[in-house]
Amino acid sequence: QAASSIARNADDPEKAWHEAVIAKVQISHSVETVTVPFHQVHGAMGYTQEYDLHHYTRRLWAWRDALGNEHLWSKLLGTELALTSPDQIWKGVTTGEWIAS
Repeated sequence: QAASSIARNADDPEKAWHEAVIAKVQISHSVETVTVPFHQVHGAMGYTQEYDLHHYTRRLWAWRDALGNEHLWSKLLGTELALTSPDQIWKGVTTGEWIAS
């Protein structure tokens, strides 16, 4: 469904931007959810230079924080949603078209 939503909004930069921000927030949240158990399973060896896991997790952590972390983007989206009418928010939840007018 996400791919069809992106394709549907490809001609509208504002909608595409919102979808990109939502994806950035979700992926950034997922990075910690995924990497912490990896390090636990490997006995925290992923933090040492001798073990390759740190190469991957450091990149994920760097990408997570690039151009602002999930907290920054969540706050911006929350501020925009707070200024949006309840009817428009419901439309966004049910159709994916929640852009404030």
